[in-house]
Amino acid sequence: MKKKPIYLYVLVIISSVLSLLGVFSYFTASPKKPEADQLKMMGLDKQQASQYQTFLDKSFTQFHNPLALLLIICSLVILGASIYFLFFKKDLLWAHLAYSAYLIFGLLELIYNRILSGQVLAYLTIPQLKELQIQVENVAYIFSLVFQSLFLAIVLFKLWRQQRILEQEEVSV
Repeated sequence: MKKKPIYLYVLVIISSVLSLLGVFSYFTASPKKPEADQLKMMGLDKQQASQYQTFLDKSFTQFHNPLALLLIICSLVILGASIYFLFFKKDLLWAHLAYSAYLIFGLLELIYNRILSGQVLAYLTIPQLKELQIQVENVAYIFSLVFQSLFLAIVLFKLWRQQRILEQEEVSV
């Protein structure tokens, strides 16, 4: 009896939960309107507060465009395919390939979001806020990049190892 690919089950479930959270946040998000108290705590005058509000509005508009929605839908379809092959068809080769495609597509989405965030930052000229925003985006980008790359490396290594074992079994028979 072959061992079950527990690692793939775990990775697919983690990815499914994170994807569903992303979809939920995409559809439930609304443009932010900071309270006067928040702006005062941030030390912003009227002009800076207006500029900050413009940044928030442009950010919402940029990240909630039709292309972003299309990327989310494609990502969910690819993840759905990996779930189908893993849990229903029990075809590990296609499950690995579909999940690898999902992760590669996720890396492309990450690059797309990075480009968008760079465009949005042009609307923010308050030095302290811009620096903070850049740092937050860098941390989020690096965190996402590391985890997606790690997940992809695990899946590709296990797929490679599985194929080597199958080749050795064919040679010995």
